[in-house]
Amino acid sequence: MKDYAVSLLTRFLEIYSPTGKETETSKFLVNEMRNLGFHSWKDKVGNAIGEIGSGRPIILLCGHIDTVPGYIKVKFEGNEIYGRGAVDAKSSLAAMIVASSRLKKEDIKGKIIVAGLVDEEGTGKGVNHLISKKILADYAIFGEPSGVENITIAYKGSLHLKVTCKTETGHSSAPWLFKNAIEKAYEVWSMIKDIHFNEKRSESRFYSVSSCMTG
Repeated sequence: MKDYAVSLLTRFLEIYSPTGKETETSKFLVNEMRNLGFHSWKDKVGNAIGEIGSGRPIILLCGHIDTVPGYIKVKFEGNEIYGRGAVDAKSSLAAMIVASSRLKKEDIKGKIIVAGLVDEEGTGKGVNHLISKKILADYAIFGEPSGVENITIAYKGSLHLKVTCKTETGHSSAPWLFKNAIEKAYEVWSMIKDIHFNEKRSESRFYSVSSCMTG
């Protein structure tokens, strides 16, 4: 099984799958899971879904199959493998598939759903479709690069605001004759920064609401 796990990850990495071009990878995972004894299929948006076992509890193991653009040749250096997606996040998804397949040989009650999602690096089309289908699970684990010995219990959510400030134009030689849109935008930003939320926790900035200006 160890040799198969390495082979699965290697072949997984060799399929270049930047966001929006995950079709081949979805087919690959569906076939691999089917060969391992999963009931597997590709859903409407291209997610690769596999189920194994029955009953409760239901555990969702979720990862994404798309990567950021830029092909990296797959290679081994000692016990380490390199390739686009080796860290984020094909390795964790491959590990989930291999680990789940072992339950086929064990007398363990419960169902495992493995979901290889598309468009994680984009707009989240894959996970949004999964949510829209009201997938039922008692527990969920998401594979992301938190390290081989770490379990991350939460990610900070985000709210994106686009603020547009418009003023009358004027010549920079006479700035006192008009209001500057850039300066007004910064005033708005200063007000946002000065907001103190009830969720602020002094013991951890991670658990507090924070703000950041981006371009």
